[in-house]
Amino acid sequence: MPESEDIALTMEKTPAYFSFPPSHIPRLIKTYAPNAKLVLILCDPSKRVISDYAQELIMGSIKKERYPTVQDYLRNYMPKVNKFQNYQANDEHELKQLSDELLKLHSMDYPSTILTTGLYALHLSRWLQYYNSSNLFIVNGDELMNFPGRVIERVQDFLDVPKLLLQEDYVRDPETGFYCFKHPITDELSCMFAGKMRTRNGMTEYPTETMQELRSFYKSSNEHLYRLIGQRFAW
Repeated sequence: MPESEDIALTMEKTPAYFSFPPSHIPRLIKTYAPNAKLVLILCDPSKRVISDYAQELIMGSIKKERYPTVQDYLRNYMPKVNKFQNYQANDEHELKQLSDELLKLHSMDYPSTILTTGLYALHLSRWLQYYNSSNLFIVNGDELMNFPGRVIERVQDFLDVPKLLLQEDYVRDPETGFYCFKHPITDELSCMFAGKMRTRNGMTEYPTETMQELRSFYKSSNEHLYRLIGQRFAW
């Protein structure tokens, strides 16, 4: 990260830090950027699986010939990750052990992350050793999609920066129904490109039973997450 002047903020984004190895990433960031504030956006883990499956097909980490559908992927990988489904949330030793095993599996079998990334509570537990509500702001991805201006105003408050982006700066794209940012001076719209909406536009099909299976898989982890962050999401 480059150094910033006193009148400037430097920002960087990636989803990788949160759930990728090595396990000491939170400590490294806290050590070398002690004043950094983090914004963590979490989406519905069950829907995320559908999205990540589509993404990894595009990226080539899984092959359509082997996993023609997300159901084929789940039949192969659910048994491999079931051990992370139920655990004692108040047992710090078990949480540390499972978190380490989760990252080890990531390194050995990357396609497993289609399922394991959504085990948010296990990933978050290592970050909460160094961060709390004063320097970690958690956003419900569904709220960001549906009420982006409201969320962005709260993020600016958290970062303690002038509130320059307002709710009225976000308007729906009449073609897609998703929100765009409207430049306050030029009125030019900045919208998501189509590839970011492939699992949110109703065009990606999957059986109802698949979503039910995923919701059951993540139920315990989600409950643990809600206790950690002190709020509930409609997952």
